Amino acid sequence: MNRVPNADMPTEKDLKKIGRGTMVEKIAIVDDVKLSLVSWYDNKVVNLLSAFVGSEPTSTKTRYFRKDKQYKDITSPQCVDVYNRHMGGVDLLDSLLGLYRIKIRSRQWYKKIFFHLVDMCAVNAWLLWRRKTDQYMSLFDFKLAISEHYCKAGKSISRKRGRPSISNPGTPTLSRGNTPTSSRTGTPTSRNESFTPRKRARKTPAKVQDLPLNSVRTDKIDHFPIHQKNRQLCQNDCSLRSHIKCEKCDVFLCLNEKRNCFREFHLV
Repeated sequence: MNRVPNADMPTEKDLKKIGRGTMVEKIAIVDDVKLSLVSWYDNKVVNLLSAFVGSEPTSTKTRYFRKDKQYKDITSPQCVDVYNRHMGGVDLLDSLLGLYRIKIRSRQWYKKIFFHLVDMCAVNAWLLWRRKTDQYMSLFDFKLAISEHYCKAGKSISRKRGRPSISNPGTPTLSRGNTPTSSRTGTPTSRNESFTPRKRARKTPAKVQDLPLNSVRTDKIDHFPIHQKNRQLCQNDCSLRSHIKCEKCDVFLCLNEKRNCFREFHLV
């Protein structure tokens, strides 16, 4: 209220002298916008500035006066009633914003405002999505889905440049004399050195693969089949296993002369 020109509102001390239920309203015009400035004294002074609602029509509230040890009715402005009626949505938004906030540090103040607006848009979109569908998705998964869409949908796969990475340290490598050496110590190892054979691995259930978003699955950009050594279950509602995996969607799909789940999966 201090930034509103010619807004000489009474102080809390002046309103307290008059008593609870005291209300003062002034009208100001800033940039051709009509603003209502309301000061209302209850237990403490309440200042409200609104371009939507003012003090009229007033309502009646019941308050307990300790000095008189009895309940009395006081006048309440309409802007206070509207605020109390809708403040729950604001508190819900603030609590959801604090769960998964964008934690990118920046010295520029405008970037912090931009990140805050992005968080607000994501939370409000999630709340609207919950009203329109019965499908459950947490706020964390919803924001991950938005990130995946903007990172993958309609975009080509970035190719890695440079030489391939070196094998893991500690694995034996061959020297010029064809003698196995350890990459950590550089000392040669004997071929006749005793070793324990590997135990045969037990068969484990197939790992559940995360399906891509529909916007990523059907964008028809850089969905290349790549051959894998180990087979996994086809993700096109198929009970067979396949060596072929989509490079972009990261799921296994059948692709042979009898079945073409790869094509069906990427169609609308």
